This record gives sequence, C-alpha cells and structure tokens, in this order.
Amino acid sequence: MSPSDRVVDKYNKTNCYERNFVYLQRITRIRMQKYFTLVTGGSSGIGRSLALECAKRGMNIILAALPGPELENTARDIISQYGTDIRYFAIDLTCLEAPRELHDLCVENNLKVNFLINNAGI
Repeated sequence: MSPSDRVVDKYNKTNCYERNFVYLQRITRIRMQKYFTLVTGGSSGIGRSLALECAKRGMNIILAALPGPELENTARDIISQYGTDIRYFAIDLTCLEAPRELHDLCVENNLKVNFLINNAGI
C-alpha cells in the first residue's frame, strides 16, 4: 500500500464516521422528542446558556427557576430560536419541599426527564 492509498483509506474511514455521527444525531432527535432535559436555575446566567445549548441540540427543555420575567423570557427565546418543546415552572428550589413539588409537577404533566442539569444556586 502506497502512502497515497493510506490517505484515501483514512479519508474514507473519516467519511464513514461522519455519516454514522449524522445518523446517530437523527436517531437521538427522534428519541429525544418524548423526553426532556430539566435545567434548574435556567432563567439566567450559566443555566440559561446551558438550556439554550440543549435546545440547539434538539432537546426538549424544562426550566425550573425563581419566579420572574427572566424565566418566561428565556422560554420565549428558546421557542423562537429553536422551536423545541419547552415547559417552565416558577419555583424556589431553596425550600425543602421544592424538589418534591417539582417532581410532582413533572409526573402530573407526564413529562419524562432523562437529563438533569442541576444549576440552581443559593
């Protein structure tokens, strides 16, 4: 095998990997349509950035953050930019019962969470 053949062979393997990656992305999007990524503290700062990045990757989002206009604005931005399904809950996660309430809200609304980004701060 000459050096030029190795380059072609290497290129074909790379091309094959790229095709497989694109295929996996499509399958992931289809499977992710039924599941949500829960982002706590997702109305501003790092949480907002993480929520936007997940939505960019086709994930459906649940935002849980303190009540305020930032929460609704973030949800609107995600819908307008990426069109993914988004739900948001205004909840103070520093309360002892808040995690249970958030869980109950997800169960009541039949929201299946497969990723948690626990970003809420004190």
